[in-house]
Amino acid sequence: MASGVSVDPQVEEHFKAIKIGHRYRYIVFHIVNDSTITTERIVEESSYEDFVDSLPRNDCRYIIYDYAYTLEDGGKREKLLFIHWAPDVCKIRCKMIYASSKDAIKHKLRGVVEIQANDISEVAEDCIRDRLKAAGASGDK
Repeated sequence: MASGVSVDPQVEEHFKAIKIGHRYRYIVFHIVNDSTITTERIVEESSYEDFVDSLPRNDCRYIIYDYAYTLEDGGKREKLLFIHWAPDVCKIRCKMIYASSKDAIKHKLRGVVEIQANDISEVAEDCIRDRLKAAGASGDK
């Protein structure tokens, strides 16, 4: 499903900065005028809890989150999460535009773990850890 929405070139630049340099904790992207995916906000430091609290409760977003976690055996891991945030309370049109435009941005964001979330419970940290565990050791499935 293609929407005709384009991706602003800065999206890819910001993604490279978080992927290669780990310069940010997370980046929020939104669709402007139903035509272009742009960077809405870049956050350099934040707890995961503060990130979840910052999510709009009635609007869709795409987010790249640089998630650091510890395995049960004490090993440290980092994964880039691509979160497609589409709360159930959003207007249908908004959800349709974001869903049909996801491939356009995802194509620019290689090496991420995709998370579809429609409710705060689906971005709760224990849920994210369960999804990473289910994805296997690499977390890239």
